[in-house]
Amino acid sequence: GKVDKVQTKQKQERKRKAELAALKREDREETVNRIAKMNDYRREKLMERIEADNDKTAKIQNEKASLLQTRQNLRKKVERQKAKVLQAFEKMKKEGKIDVTKFPIDQQPKKLQAFGVSTDFANRST
Repeated sequence: GKVDKVQTKQKQERKRKAELAALKREDREETVNRIAKMNDYRREKLMERIEADNDKTAKIQNEKASLLQTRQNLRKKVERQKAKVLQAFEKMKKEGKIDVTKFPIDQQPKKLQAFGVSTDFANRST
C-alpha cells in the first residue's frame, strides 16, 4: 500500500539525486579536462615560440660570428697585400728602379705613409 508507495518514491528520489550528483561530477571532470587541455595547448604554443626565438637568436649569433670572421679574414688579406706592396716598393727603391723624387711632393706623404714608408724627404737628393 501506502508505505510501499512512499518507499518507492523515496527510492526514486535517492536514485534521481544520485544521478544528478553523477552528472554534476561528470560535468566537473569534463571542465577540469577541458581546462587541462587548454593549458597543455597554451604550454605547447609557448614552448614552440620559445624554440623559434632560440633558433632565431642562434641564427643571428652564427651570422654575427660569420661576419666577424669574414671581417678578420679581409683585414688579414689587406695587411698581407699592404706588406707585399711595401716590400715591392722598398725593393724597387733599393734597386734604383724607382725615383722617389719624381713623386709630387703633396702626394708623397699621403700615399707613402699609408704603406708605412718614411716620408721625410727633407734630406733627399734631387
